[in-house]
Amino acid sequence: MFKPLAISLALLAGTCFPAHAESFASGPEGAPGIPFRWAPALKQAIGTAFGQTSPVWFTIAQGILTEVSYPSVDRTQVGDLQFVVTDGKRLLSEQRQDTLAQVSYKDEGMAVRIDGQDRLGRYRYEQTLFADTASPVVRIRTTFHWTNPGLRIFILFRPAIEGRGSHTSGSAGENGLLASGDGEKGVHAAVTASVPWSATSAGYLGFSDAAQDLTRNFRLTSPWREAGPGNIVLAGELVVPPGTEFTYELALAFGPSRAAALTYARTAMLEPFELGQARYERGWRDYLASLERDAKSVRFIRESAFARRSAQLLKMHEDKRERGAIVASLSNRRVRPRELARVALGLLAAGDRDTPLRALAYLLARQRADGAWPRELEVAAKEGGGPDLLPGQLEDTAFPILLAWQLQHHGLLSPNRRQLEAIRKAAAFIISQGARAEPSASLLGAMIAGLRAATALAGDPVAAAVADEWQSRIERWTQGPGGAYLRPDPRGQGAFLELVRLGIREASDPRIAATVALYDSTALGSAEGTSYRRAPRDPYGPEGQGGFWPHLAGERGHYAVASGDLERARAQLHALERSALDSGLLPEQILAPATGPAAVSGPRVALGVACPLAWAHAEDILLHRSLEERSVFEKPPDSPNPPAAVPNRAR
Repeated sequence: MFKPLAISLALLAGTCFPAHAESFASGPEGAPGIPFRWAPALKQAIGTAFGQTSPVWFTIAQGILTEVSYPSVDRTQVGDLQFVVTDGKRLLSEQRQDTLAQVSYKDEGMAVRIDGQDRLGRYRYEQTLFADTASPVVRIRTTFHWTNPGLRIFILFRPAIEGRGSHTSGSAGENGLLASGDGEKGVHAAVTASVPWSATSAGYLGFSDAAQDLTRNFRLTSPWREAGPGNIVLAGELVVPPGTEFTYELALAFGPSRAAALTYARTAMLEPFELGQARYERGWRDYLASLERDAKSVRFIRESAFARRSAQLLKMHEDKRERGAIVASLSNRRVRPRELARVALGLLAAGDRDTPLRALAYLLARQRADGAWPRELEVAAKEGGGPDLLPGQLEDTAFPILLAWQLQHHGLLSPNRRQLEAIRKAAAFIISQGARAEPSASLLGAMIAGLRAATALAGDPVAAAVADEWQSRIERWTQGPGGAYLRPDPRGQGAFLELVRLGIREASDPRIAATVALYDSTALGSAEGTSYRRAPRDPYGPEGQGGFWPHLAGERGHYAVASGDLERARAQLHALERSALDSGLLPEQILAPATGPAAVSGPRVALGVACPLAWAHAEDILLHRSLEERSVFEKPPDSPNPPAAVPNRAR
């Protein structure tokens, strides 16, 4: 439950700043503003409070607070929030454009820290951000250190209620910066400050917003009180006392009305910032402690700081109402069944026994009537999509079966009648549609393993018979010239490694070994050392040229584990983790292989690349576990060298 609305709503009826009569009458010009643009997909940090009582998620990109979601992980309500510094005459310094910022996590408590300085050395600052653990509020503390006193601070807030910038309305006054969507019954947002506002404004993006005003006049000269609906910007100037150092706090809150959002913001700020931060940090440390307890038979989750952070970041991608719904990225807030199943296995490998069960329950509740799962799901979707068979849909139908099999194998699931029926329906869909699909190594591996899992779970002999038949035809369908498994595959040239990972072919199989040698060679153009592209001329990526995918380094590492080459597997793990940003976030792809420790020299990553990518962080954990156990953790239980059993616990 949220904190009670402890402040009387009557307190919210204070008067706003007076405005010039002509200004109030005419209102800001330029409605509805220029088209809304979201912040880059490349996030430097993400945050949410551990637990279910604070349904708000925030992201950092380009050194500022960007997309904020409420009340579910996929419902974005904010474009960005930042400060602008002026001297009132000729100096203008915008946080995003004119500062050099280092973004990091303070420690394993996961509070976000931004350390920055003006490019010309006129000031430096520190920011700390976290989500209140008991209400839908993001709290921000900023401390400025001036080289020369007398500078002025303005807060610019760009709301986008329900992800629709063009339909947002807002007001600005001494109560704060308030934004709403289409109607009073929707989502509302409020920004309040720990110091008074000396002036505020509301305007339309690109025409009458505060950024235009500050660029021309270095202060707010058009104190419009309201704007919208449209792409709006709300702004306010903070009262800055004399001196060379200044600290202020902001609260960004959400609620079912403007009054409720404002009350949540004010109530949260009644608690000292340090106490709120301590509660936020304690939640994430307690989560790590729970992993250590449940994975006491493995060492890596205690010893690897990177793996521990990967587990925390994965957990941050889970919705708090639709539990078990884990989005692919906070840059792409959709649930992808295949990736959700692998993320769930990654959390299982880290010692999280509850989230994987919730992930399976979420998937089973959204299975289509024909037994399939679609390529993507909206978090709160109640049905699994339309009837058309989409590319990759068969993999998305196989992986939930594999997740159920692993959960049973690890003593966490005894499938009931409803679950077994869902598994039979999924297997029947794979059998009926598999023959029509364009065969590829990754698809065949998933389908064969999924059918075998269905037989193991539901006792269906037909599924196993079809799996055996398809297995006998793998080479006929997928081998190209010279016998290599390099026919075009939607997942890239390394997708044949799934045949080993899922126990369909042995790592020592001469055909697999020959393909790996080709895949690793520079002649093919996919590999540079321990880093891999999906294909030499992969068009998916910045400027139409694909980069190197960190999770592919992990997949190559799993093959090394399967073949007994643990030294190579460790090298692949290092390549994967060197691909992370300074804050430890793994991107979808990087422009060039990283050459040093992530904490020293982060990789080059294009702004349009999704980061963090949940799949990559799951791959990191899975490879840690596989290395420790010297066998592939994901290999199905009845395959050679099955993973070691996790001790059962009472359900």
